[in-house]
Amino acid sequence: MPASRLHCLTSQSHALEPFLLLDENRFAKSAIRQISVRPFDSDVHLVFIFGPSGTGKSHLAQRFIGEQRRRRTPIRISQFTACTFAAQFAEAAELKQTAAFRQMYRDSEIMICEDIHVLEERSQSQWQLLWLLDDIVSSGGRVLVTSRRPVGDLRGLLPRLANRLRGGLCAAVLMPDFNSRVKLISHFAQRQQLPLPADAVFLLAETLPVSPRELLATMLQLETLSRLTNSPFNLLFVSNFLKSEVKPVKITVAQIARSVAQFYNIRLADMRSHSRAQGLLLPRQCAMYLARQLTGQTYAFIAQYFGSRNHSTVVHACNRVKRVLPNNPGLRQQLLLIQGALSEKHRSC
Repeated sequence: MPASRLHCLTSQSHALEPFLLLDENRFAKSAIRQISVRPFDSDVHLVFIFGPSGTGKSHLAQRFIGEQRRRRTPIRISQFTACTFAAQFAEAAELKQTAAFRQMYRDSEIMICEDIHVLEERSQSQWQLLWLLDDIVSSGGRVLVTSRRPVGDLRGLLPRLANRLRGGLCAAVLMPDFNSRVKLISHFAQRQQLPLPADAVFLLAETLPVSPRELLATMLQLETLSRLTNSPFNLLFVSNFLKSEVKPVKITVAQIARSVAQFYNIRLADMRSHSRAQGLLLPRQCAMYLARQLTGQTYAFIAQYFGSRNHSTVVHACNRVKRVLPNNPGLRQQLLLIQGALSEKHRSC
């Protein structure tokens, strides 16, 4: 039987990744607040957040969970991607344990389902999600659902499930405009302690009309290239970078994993295995963190590459690396060296 994804969240101290409020995500963040206050006084029972990949939907969900952790009253939250949900349901159906599968989530006060677009044309998984959604709402709980596209653009969605989603509070997360890209680039530069001048910020914002995740990937590449070439962070450096790299280099999860394995002198197959040997944990977590930071891939995709169907493993790895980096200059240097090796390989291709 699949392991339960139900968490009882208490007021543990938990470092939250800074969230930059923009015009493009302001309404979505406000919508989520409608289901984050206990006791649940709001009439809103379901929030549906949609927007392109990399615009911050998962970030909003993780912030939401972090805020619940800081509350004094324990709260039961189930969080999963639609991909994980469908895989667990398929396993439960094969074992004839669908009733036990649904029971795993029924006690949730808050349910978070990410990337529901993955369930397009999967009617049986949709029925399970619909019944679960109705169970939680009828018992006074709240639901957060995310998708890359609005309800009307989802193909093969059960009419009853589509109606439930439309009946909730729907909010879009949009691609950032020029002004928001300026804020994002400045924010990332400050977080990475990069002395990026204003004219270079404006040039990047004007040249790269991409998602926040892709902007962050570009900043990481700039940091690595500047260190390798001993170049100052100025307008000329950024301009030369953009002339040869109009868009961020498409680094793959596989390339990152190979570079991490080589750096730590371990076998790639071992790092991708289920082994919990002490010498594999840190490299695996670093590889997952870099894969999330440097590619546009989802937690579920990264989890699948590393042999796990549960995306929470990747979420845990990323959060752990983020927590220790500020106070661990040695680990930060290791990650920079790995990024440098990746950049060298791309330049030699």
